[in-house]
Amino acid sequence: EVRVYETASGKKKTTLSGHAGSVFALKFSPDGKRLYTAGFEGIIRVFDPASGSLQAIFYPVPVTPVRQTAQN
Repeated sequence: EVRVYETASGKKKTTLSGHAGSVFALKFSPDGKRLYTAGFEGIIRVFDPASGSLQAIFYPVPVTPVRQTAQN
């Protein structure tokens, strides 16, 4: 879970939850209207930090390496 605090007062505004495990990265959008969280399960969640509402979820996509071949 991620706790959002009001910087001026130090009071907790909201708690953001949903990740299956620990969160390892956070990023606010430049306008402060979105908070991106990345969990160790590989999912990125987008929250409205003012209300705590979940706006979007990005799931990992499996990537298969491409085998390179010699070019003529």
